[in-house]
Amino acid sequence: MLKTSIFHAPSACFPRCCALFSVLFLSVSPIFSKIKQKTQTKPNRTYVYTPKKSPPLLLNPQQHLLMLSQSWDSIQTLRTDLIQRNPNGTHMKADLYLRRPGEMRLVYHAPSQVQMIALQGKLIHYDGRRNRSQSMDLSRSPVAFLLQGKLHDQVQLVEIIHRDPLITLVMKIKKDPNAGKFGLTFNPALLKNPRVCPLTGWFMTDAYGKTTTITLSNTIKNGPMTKGTFELQKK
Repeated sequence: MLKTSIFHAPSACFPRCCALFSVLFLSVSPIFSKIKQKTQTKPNRTYVYTPKKSPPLLLNPQQHLLMLSQSWDSIQTLRTDLIQRNPNGTHMKADLYLRRPGEMRLVYHAPSQVQMIALQGKLIHYDGRRNRSQSMDLSRSPVAFLLQGKLHDQVQLVEIIHRDPLITLVMKIKKDPNAGKFGLTFNPALLKNPRVCPLTGWFMTDAYGKTTTITLSNTIKNGPMTKGTFELQKK
């Protein structure tokens, strides 16, 4: 069964853009209808944000985006466990390491032997089973989105999903407004806490309408990174 990495497409498609945010690039309607979700506990409160309509009960939506952007910019290093839920119902576990600006390493757990390394302006995809690596300019990859600053300058906010205590900001890239959408989920109560990362996960939707969901856990913000963390480690 084929499993697709959030940072890469299958090897044959690698030059088309790895994919951590490949799923960012789906055409989206300029108007989003309210999402109705049934839960056994608290129902979702979903608000649609447009330039002429601010969602009720929330502060200025752009202020949430700015605060999330500022919180993300305060991150120098980040280490987190993640669970990736794929469109076909399967899930994968991985360890993610970031050192901003410009360095990243993603290591999927066995049986996968895939690693993704961002270093010195390059993004390297390594398949341990085939002992094969491919590389591309980091600037051509959506991975650069995580490693750069000023998130609020790069995106346009189109929707807010509010489910206590979490908020999901749904956005599209300003440079490619007809391409994709993605959502960052965070705890707004933690935005001003300099010691923790408020981000709890994200979702991404690809050009075929398939959604991949990422959940973060055991996140360590601005902790030490050992020597060699961002080097390719062949087993």
